[in-house]
Amino acid sequence: MSNKRITKYDIAISFTEKDTSIAWQVTCALRKKGFSVYFYKNVNQLGGDLDKITQLVYGNRCNYGLVLVSDEYKQKSWTMKEWKQLQKAKKKRYIKDVFIVKINGPHHLPGLKRSIIYHKWNDNPKEIAQKIKEQVDFPPIRILRTLMILTVTLLISLAVYYSIALNIF
Repeated sequence: MSNKRITKYDIAISFTEKDTSIAWQVTCALRKKGFSVYFYKNVNQLGGDLDKITQLVYGNRCNYGLVLVSDEYKQKSWTMKEWKQLQKAKKKRYIKDVFIVKINGPHHLPGLKRSIIYHKWNDNPKEIAQKIKEQVDFPPIRILRTLMILTVTLLISLAVYYSIALNIF
């Protein structure tokens, strides 16, 4: 993996296929809070190398990871690859933190300290999004988008102002 950071997402969410509905609910709630979220089902990756995509997104293209842990999570190879990339990225300080939401059952992921505080799923996507927002200052991608919008608006306003001013004089 390159040491060059190209952040594209505030949060990359890791989950099993069985938990897609829950992941989608949490993704929507996070987006309403202003976060850009990597939800792989929304990204056209046809023809892409899944190993490389997983390495890039979970290891280099997000600021935070969100893991939805369920009974199946540890049993699936791709979720474990995502988990390992998140761990590696956190250790190297490529990402700021990894949030854990427990869906069901007793879970312990490899490398996860037993003392880590997690949030429990109780059909509460808005609450989870709010808790994450409280942990994160302001979504960095949102700041860039806001600055871009303000800059474009200012440039358009100046263009309109000068075109009107030139027509008047």
